[in-house]
Amino acid sequence: MTGPLAASQNTDSMTFTLAARGLSCRRNGRLLFENLSVRMNAGQALALTGPNGVGKTSLLRILAGLLEPEAGEVELKTDHARGAMPIAARPRSGCSNWASVI
Repeated sequence: MTGPLAASQNTDSMTFTLAARGLSCRRNGRLLFENLSVRMNAGQALALTGPNGVGKTSLLRILAGLLEPEAGEVELKTDHARGAMPIAARPRSGCSNWASVI
């Protein structure tokens, strides 16, 4: 394999965990959700349902590191040597075009 992922960093053998704890989100002065926690491992899916305006897209944006939560934290954990990295600290290259879609 060439490029940014060397053979020693093969993602097929890595495990990933996305963990969010105590998330709260307020948009335009309105509290959308508070004290929300979720943990997902590689291969798991999350279905968000609900009426317009309840915070589904805001939650996805927070989990992706595109929106700061009012409270709480989101962390992406891997078994890679670097270990856990807060979402806010991740490099954001390549996200700007995707962010406009959300």
